[in-house]
Formats: sequence, structure tokens, C-alpha cells
Amino acid sequence: MSDKLLPLSHCLSIQRSTDTLIAYHAGQYYSAGQFTSAVKFWVDKLQAQPYRHYALYTEDAYPFAVLLFALLHAGKQIWIPGNNRPGTAEQLAQDCQLLGDWHSGENFDYCLDASASSNRSLSPLNPLGKQLVIFTSGSTGQAKPIAKCLNQFQLEIATLEEHWGEQLGDAEALATVSHQHIYGLLFRVLWPLSAGRCFHSQAYINPEILVNAIQQGSAYWVASPAHLKRLDQQSPWDGISDLKAIFSSGGALPENAAQQIFSSSGQAVIEVYGSSETGGIAWRQQEKAWTLFSGVRLSCIDDKWLLHSPYLQIPPSPPFSKGGDEKPSVVAKENSPVFSKEESSPLPRKSPLPFSKGGDERSSFVEKEESPIFNKEESSPLLRKSPLPFSKGEDERFSFVEKEESPIFSKEEFSPLPRKYLSPLEKGGAGGGIQLDDQITLLDDGRFMLNGRSDRIVKIEEKRLSLVELEQHLMAEPWIDDAHALVMTKSRDVVAAVVMLSRQGLEQLKTQGRNRLIRQLRETLGQWFESVVLPRKWLFVNTIPLTSQGKIDRQLLTSLLDFDNRKLPQVLNLETAPDSVRLGLRVPEDLVYFPDHFSDFPILPGVVQLAWVEHFGKLFFVIDKPFSYMEVIKFVQIIQPGEELTLVLDWKSVLGKLYFNFSSVRGAHSSGRMVYEGNG
Repeated sequence: MSDKLLPLSHCLSIQRSTDTLIAYHAGQYYSAGQFTSAVKFWVDKLQAQPYRHYALYTEDAYPFAVLLFALLHAGKQIWIPGNNRPGTAEQLAQDCQLLGDWHSGENFDYCLDASASSNRSLSPLNPLGKQLVIFTSGSTGQAKPIAKCLNQFQLEIATLEEHWGEQLGDAEALATVSHQHIYGLLFRVLWPLSAGRCFHSQAYINPEILVNAIQQGSAYWVASPAHLKRLDQQSPWDGISDLKAIFSSGGALPENAAQQIFSSSGQAVIEVYGSSETGGIAWRQQEKAWTLFSGVRLSCIDDKWLLHSPYLQIPPSPPFSKGGDEKPSVVAKENSPVFSKEESSPLPRKSPLPFSKGGDERSSFVEKEESPIFNKEESSPLLRKSPLPFSKGEDERFSFVEKEESPIFSKEEFSPLPRKYLSPLEKGGAGGGIQLDDQITLLDDGRFMLNGRSDRIVKIEEKRLSLVELEQHLMAEPWIDDAHALVMTKSRDVVAAVVMLSRQGLEQLKTQGRNRLIRQLRETLGQWFESVVLPRKWLFVNTIPLTSQGKIDRQLLTSLLDFDNRKLPQVLNLETAPDSVRLGLRVPEDLVYFPDHFSDFPILPGVVQLAWVEHFGKLFFVIDKPFSYMEVIKFVQIIQPGEELTLVLDWKSVLGKLYFNFSSVRGAHSSGRMVYEGNG
């Protein structure tokens, strides 16, 4: 690793040694020279196309990096969605070209070993150009676009390198999170590219595979709480202990999980708190309290916390220059306590913040997730390019200026100064920051505690309920390892609880039965909550379902819990594994199919069983081919109203076949295979 950071805007125009290792992909290492050649090939190809907007999705990180920088150098707008599901593809295809792994069963040719036909040279990118649009679900579940520029990522990279660069050294980046999310994009692709570290292209979901994938030297792990919580006594602790660091983001890591990792491997997990919209805000390591990153400040006005961060701002001029007097962009008020930069942040900033001529205070544009500005001339959810806050007559300047002495800039030169010499945490003060949805408790030492998201305060029959508090009380029970609460909205709002039982809880479920266990849990919760807000829907799972970004899959949970009991069975429990799912179902007694089949002796029709198989199959697996035919279908025993069933589904994507088996305590009921067109 070089001790100097290479700007993302220059990482192809001012290249390190051509034999520098960039990535490990598909069993081989790729060098800086190969990376540049592949990017140039794609620049030629993309510039020959008339399209401006591209939705980029790849399963592996190295092809993503090649296509990302090719799109940037080709002057294209890049949308980075969180998944490549058919619905997402259909929606995005209305406004842009799909590039990468979008079509199931088709192998996209990344041309990673190709070279450009011309002797093209790549000029530096504009680090202030908002060419990247990242999508986040937000608090409402609706995907929202957030425009980003390279400069915002570079400022974060400088901070990360200052904190942990020396600790990582030349370690390779291994990850269990997707690069399609801002955390994975920054930590497993952009930071290594800028710092000169090699990153692994494949996501290693299994920790055993991850530690075995270390090819040479050392490595660090980019993980999420969801993956770290699953580590147990059989995990490869020897290999984990050899890692240079473990990073975690996407939610708070439970204290017991952090302690288990530390006691088993000696690794103190580095947790990062932030979001797609805000970037990194704070960090902690084996502690409950969080420490703000350098240059980040929080203020509280009317019980609402506001974030002030250099990552939200586009500097009006370079963060370093070749001379001249520079002033802080905001002057502390007379009545405000003034702190030195050492006091206002855990790490001092070394470069003065640029300031426009005349010394006037200027405000940067902050485009909030809730109110994206659309370019009306183009049919895309693209944030309009904001004018930079220059005084009249000034030319726009890039945030990074090329030095005559050296093509590579040191990490000190990237470091932004906090925009106010104020306490990083304060009550009152001027507004202008972005409002956070988190509940925060300020500590005397300048750190803070997170107490859950304020937007998870709901009303049930006019009674306020904190879903976070409900989850905490559930997880306090020895029967429960994990829990997630959500609200089902129909004619009336009801609370649903998704519960991951402990070994003790599974034993209780086996001996007492589901209904009695639920009654006991409701009685315990009744000590803290009014009966009207207690969960009315329950789902027992072997693990909380997650999206590819390591977030709780609320859409899937809603589909399972908010079902039409006139046509579908009630889902009682769920066990998931790769390409396999096991569902505990109860057949409703008032299904619309029973009266006609038959009135005196109702049974569940075979065609309805097949419809249920397809419904749940498409809910859990990516089945984007139309149904073709069935194989070896067997109906052994009838199914009657009120019966509890086990449905096992296995999806063989290569064959395009969905295997199913219905059974109960009475034995097998039906089984077979459903085949989908285009495979076989």
C-alpha cells in the first residue's frame, strides 16, 4: 500500500505501477495495467452509444469497478440499484440502459482482458460532477435516488485512511456485503482503489470460505451485523483472529455478538454509523457510545438532531491550494463556545478549508433524500446539477488540483477542516444541517448513544408505540435470539412480530406448542405495553430474512404476514437456506375453494396446491421464466381445512426446476417438480 492516496478522479489518468494488484477475480489477480486496458475498451464501446443513463448491476466487484469507471470516463450517468430483481429492471429500463448482470441465466461478457482499439488516454474526471445516483429504500420503503460525486467519496476515504490506514497496511479487502450499497461500494471498492490495496471481487457469505480465500499476505473483512451475529462456536476463529480488522455497518452490532467475536478471536469490531444520504457519521469499537468522525458535527434544535458534515457539501474550491490566506467558512458566534480543532474532533484536520474571495459566509447545497431535484429535461430521477457557491466572476474549480511535484496526493492533503470551530455535539445553535431520524443521547465526554430511529414510533389505535422498544423487550427473553417488529396496515393497523427463537425457545415451542408460547410472550409484553399494541401476527424464523445489502427484508416479511386468508395459507414459521425454503403453513378453514370442492367433505384441490407452490417459489427465488410443464406430480393424501402443513421448496436455477413437497404429521401429501420455459 502506498502511504499516499490516489484521487478517484485521477486513478486512471495518473496510474500507479502497471503491475500493482487491483483485484482478485474468478481465480486470478488483475493488475492496474489490465484494469486500465479494460476501462479504455469499455469507454470506446460506451461512447459509441447514444444513451446517457445506465443502470449498473454486477454480482462481482471487479467487473463493477471496470464498468463504473468506464461509464464515468465516457461521461455517462450511472444509477446503482440495490438489486437486479425483475421488477427493479422493468422500472429502471423505462429511463436507462441496463448494464451488467440483469438477465437470469445469461452470462454477461465483461471483456476484462480486452484492450482499446485506439491509443486513447484518459483525462482526469471532474470530482464535483454528480454522475452517480445511489438508490436507498428510505424510511418509507420506496426507493429514492441520491446523487453523489467522487469528491464526497474521496473526503470519506481520507478520513477512513487517517483512522485505519496504518492498521490495514497492504491488507486485501474481503467482504460479505454487496458493492451495490454505499457501504460496500466505499469500503470494498473505492477505498482500496484510492489507497492502493487489492480487493476481492467475490462476496464471501460463508466465513469459512472467506478466511480460506486469503491468497497472500493479510486481509480485512467488510461485514454487516447480520453476518457477524451468525458466527458461532464452529466458526473459523483462528482465521478470523489473523485479520487486520473487521468493519461492520448497516445497523448496530448487538453487544453479545461483539463480545463473542472479541473473546473468540481477539478482534474488536469497528462499527460505522451512517447512511446512503449522509455518508459516515461516527464509529465505535467494542463500546456502546459512538465517536463522531473528524469534521462532522451534530446540533439539536427543538428536540431534532441535525447533521453537519463535509460529506454533504461540495466545496467551492480545492481543499488545498498552493498558497494564499484561507479562512474558516463559518465564524463562531460570540456566545458560542469556541473549541480548537483537537477538541472538536477525535482526529485533527490538517488542511484548511477553501474559502471564496471576499470572506463572505456561503452555504453549500445539500440535496436531501426526501426531496430530490429532478432534471426536467431528462426523464430520470436524477438530481439537478447544483451551482457551486462562488462569487460572481469566479470560475468553477475541481476539488483536487494536480500538483507539479507529484501526481499522487498524500492523505493529509485530502483532510477537510470542520466548517465550524464548535463542539461536535451541541444543544441549540444555527440550523442548516440535515435532520436525522435517530434518537440520540449526548454524553458528557462528547460522544453519544443511539436509541433507535425516531421514525419507528408508530400509533396503533391512537396509542404510541416504539417498535424498537418492543423488540428490545422480546430479545430480553431467554427464548428469543432476535426479533423484528413491523406494522400491518389494512382496515386497522396491527403489530406483527418476527421472532428468531433460541435453543431454549425451540424446546418450548416443541413441548408447549405455538399458541401457548405466543400467549406467554404476549403476557410478558403485557407488563410493559397496553394490550391494543401487542403483536397480533407472529412468524417464527430460523433467521431474520435480509436483502442483498444486509438489511431486513421488510417487503418479504410483509408479503408473508399480510396474506389473503381467503386464497392463501397462514405462514407459521420459516426456515431459509440458499436455494431452499421450509415453510410451516396452516390451511384456513374459510378458503374460497372449499365450498365447491366439496360441500359435505371439503378438501384442498390439487391445482390450488400447485398455485401455492408457485406463489411461494416466486416470493423466495428469482424465477423470471414462464411456467412450462410439470414432472412426476404425485397427490398421496387429501388436505382438509385447518390442517397444518410443511412445504419444502428447492429451486434448481440451472435446470429451471422448482421441487416441492407438502407433508404433515400424517405423512406426505403431494410432491413434484414445476419446470419453467427456456431451461431443462
